[in-house]
Amino acid sequence: MTFTTSSSVPGGAPSASSAAAEAGPVLSALKLSPARFRRGKHAAKLASHSHRRKPATPTATTISFRLSTAATVILSFQRAQPGQLNGHSCLAISAKRHHSRRCTRHPPVSGAVTLTGHAGANRISFEGILDGARKLPAGSYQLTLAARNAAGSTTALQHPTFTLLG
Repeated sequence: MTFTTSSSVPGGAPSASSAAAEAGPVLSALKLSPARFRRGKHAAKLASHSHRRKPATPTATTISFRLSTAATVILSFQRAQPGQLNGHSCLAISAKRHHSRRCTRHPPVSGAVTLTGHAGANRISFEGILDGARKLPAGSYQLTLAARNAAGSTTALQHPTFTLLG
């Protein structure tokens, strides 16, 4: 007696390629250089790979990273501000919590930068300008970088920090 098995699975199990697409793009090798810079005048853009001489006081940072697949890249920002601990939360400074320990909180800044990244190495030139016109004030920031593929799957968020000089 013999029997034959089918190569397909009833119910349509996902293939490895469709499972990878649902998992979202993989973001790696994230780096900001320099992490301290002055605000420039231009909106964020994907940078070319040409090498230019660096000025004494940089007016931009280069955000470099690798993507496993093409994806929409979203940069959002949180500004570092002093706070006070209330339990496990860092809240805005308040007179009623004057004896609480100090902490640093990161409330979100309105506005973001959205660009289309490609598979492989990507570089974004960022000069402190959001949405093409809004300027970030001087201060310390946390950047939230995410990548979303066409299926809507998003990477794990990454949060490097930088300082925008006055």
